[in-house]
Amino acid sequence: MRTAIRALLAAALGLPAVQAVLVGAAGLLSGMGDEHGAAIVRFIGTACLVIWAVVLVTLLISVAVVVANEGPDLSGNSRIQKDEDEME
Repeated sequence: MRTAIRALLAAALGLPAVQAVLVGAAGLLSGMGDEHGAAIVRFIGTACLVIWAVVLVTLLISVAVVVANEGPDLSGNSRIQKDEDEME
């Protein structure tokens, strides 16, 4: 689960950078007179934003599942004490 969270976090941080590059490329293509190419790049940029939104929601749910599974210790012992006892 933690590997998936790392991948989602990387995607959540990387996709906005990719989208910014695509916006710049679309502007460059538009400035050069290639409106069809700019429209395609803008479409890919929009798809990138949709994927980014899905990644953010998935990341939020994944982190919530991890936190819920590591819920409070109801036995009265602190989690830190429990970890120290296991190390001995």
